[in-house]
Amino acid sequence: MKERPILFSAPMVRAILDGRKTMTRRIVHKDLVRDVIGDGENILHRCHHGKPGDRLWVRETFSIDALGGVMQNGTGEWEYEIKYRAGGSKKIKYTGPSLDDPYIKYYDNQRGDWRPSIFMPRWASRILLEVTAVRVERVQDISDTDAEREGCDGGDMKPGYSRNQFRDLWDSINAKRGAGWGANPWVWVIEFKRIAPTGPA
Repeated sequence: MKERPILFSAPMVRAILDGRKTMTRRIVHKDLVRDVIGDGENILHRCHHGKPGDRLWVRETFSIDALGGVMQNGTGEWEYEIKYRAGGSKKIKYTGPSLDDPYIKYYDNQRGDWRPSIFMPRWASRILLEVTAVRVERVQDISDTDAEREGCDGGDMKPGYSRNQFRDLWDSINAKRGAGWGANPWVWVIEFKRIAPTGPA
């Protein structure tokens, strides 16, 4: 089992926390497309997001604030609050040599401002996912049911609305990179379930 980071926007984080998002699609790197076409299922072991049983820790937009602390003879005790753009927060305590405190080092560089998800360290993550299935398909092959599992809720709208909502979401993220809906790129379809965090907080 391996652990890897994965980025999600605030709306998608909320969908995961609400239990509405249990699937994500990520672009297959262009160097692997020929293998996808030629080998089909045999390409799955090359998915850099993992295989079933592997874990993904979520990176999201966040900030960190120092709540206070004391230091004596080079050893201290501090408390920090990590806030998440998607809502919610968690507190972390550190006791030990001040020079070894990873949180205060990070706080000194960050100063409580919102930080992009790409910069989130492992200890700040609050969501851990387990990969349950991986497959490869074209992005336009997504069904209405899968669009809902992607966090796109069509509600009481006519059939196909969830899929259209996903198309718009996909383009907002990938069109600028030349991998929009119209290009119909090959994608990894990664199914997951949320599990209780283990290891570093």
